[in-house]
Amino acid sequence: MQALNTIPVPSPTTDLEPHDPLVKVATASFCHTDMMIQSGVFGSASQLPQTASHEGAGTVVAVGSEEIATAAGFHVGSRVMCGLPLHPCGHCLDCLGPENQTQYCTKIAGHVGVTAPGCFAEFVKVDARSTTPLPDQVSFLSAAPLACAGRTVWRAVLQTGLKAGEWIAI
Repeated sequence: MQALNTIPVPSPTTDLEPHDPLVKVATASFCHTDMMIQSGVFGSASQLPQTASHEGAGTVVAVGSEEIATAAGFHVGSRVMCGLPLHPCGHCLDCLGPENQTQYCTKIAGHVGVTAPGCFAEFVKVDARSTTPLPDQVSFLSAAPLACAGRTVWRAVLQTGLKAGEWIAI
């Protein structure tokens, strides 16, 4: 697939909703999901051309709401790891259930890098509820692939009920 498109940078003053931080992407990684999109596995759910990658890390340059950003643990200038879900409804069983499967919300606005512009861009608009603040000792390069695979593994570890000092076999 070859395509070259001009994609406008989201405006921090007009394009951000309250839950939206605008992130200047430092690094992004290629995931199996990106390959599936390119291969057409998601059918019409992901229309090409699309800016790929839901695995990104960078610095917050603008926020839709200071209050929401602060509650999520970051502010302008914070280092963050980007998340996939974009504007889940917050009211359905997928959003509120014990599994917190917001990515399956049927009223979701989109998925970063799948149905909404992704992290293979200079700037990306993400959702504060799926954005993770990064400590200074974690590099952007290390964080980007953790945005998907790392969260998947971490969720599995949390679901085991494992306590500090206990062992797990992987």
